[in-house]
Amino acid sequence: EHLLSAFGFTSFRSAEQREACLRVLAGDDTLVLMPTGGGKSLTFQLPAVVANARAGCTVIVLSPTKALIADQAKGMEARGLRAGQISSDVTGASRDRLLAALRGAPTGSAGRAATALPPVVFTTPESLQTASLFGAVAAALGRGRVLALAVDEAHCVDSWGNGFRPAYQTIGRIRDRLLSSAGPGAALPIVAVTATASKRTVSIVRRSLGIERGVVLRSTMDRPNLRYGAVYADGMSDAAALRRLVELLRRAVPDLMPAAGEGSGEGDDDGVGDSVGSAGVLAFKTASSIVAAAGGFTTAAAFKPSQGATQEAGPGSGGFTTAAKASAAAGSG
Repeated sequence: EHLLSAFGFTSFRSAEQREACLRVLAGDDTLVLMPTGGGKSLTFQLPAVVANARAGCTVIVLSPTKALIADQAKGMEARGLRAGQISSDVTGASRDRLLAALRGAPTGSAGRAATALPPVVFTTPESLQTASLFGAVAAALGRGRVLALAVDEAHCVDSWGNGFRPAYQTIGRIRDRLLSSAGPGAALPIVAVTATASKRTVSIVRRSLGIERGVVLRSTMDRPNLRYGAVYADGMSDAAALRRLVELLRRAVPDLMPAAGEGSGEGDDDGVGDSVGSAGVLAFKTASSIVAAAGGFTTAAAFKPSQGATQEAGPGSGGFTTAAKASAAAGSG
């Protein structure tokens, strides 16, 4: 019901996506491995919408960057769904109202009833450690108003954690502290999602988050809308390798042209010209694809939309996804 009414999808994209949503609603710790564009965000957004409609609950989503928070919140709001944000960029009345809603405190001088919680509250691990937000979330948890703690880009616990987001390595301990503060009977399942996790990283993420007994759901990483190819460039200079790559790309994608902002390659018969940046990266844009090549090892990726689909940058997808019209399978990102 909510899959269609709130998100506009008639079916789940995969069996793993459906099971992940059911696991979150059941209160199970869950690690979800899905490719970019595979619908990871739906695994916590849909349960959040369902639980909010049923019992006024929310899901606290931990993200590594403020840009990702803003992007996902904007995506939900575009669907007519409320989404809260707490970060260093959010100050003043909106932050105060959201904290009050989490605490269940009346708002306004007349002591009106507390503002209803949004289905999702996006924040960062660092913000959750602040006294104000930690106390507010603990209060909501104690009232049974937090369905789950969602950890987006969960591989940051391992592969980026030490240098990029050290706070990701503290999330398991933060959950323990929240449960202790909320009091007896409180439960706070974790749903962790990522598109990038080796077997080693999966083991580290589960141990760090304290979800070793939870379920791991792996969706296929095969992307039928992507095609991959490799050409050996041994013995070739970077310039020669790039020229060879351009030749192959033009053969495969006849409407190839320099990407906007990368230069036109004027005065250069091969069209490489100013399109090669100082980092040795070549980028082209076509009507149906974005193509990039990295100098040195010469790799390329081309996006090809499937028939009847439109091309868009999905919330939190980190790149291009295919989004079918109203009858599409559920979710990107």
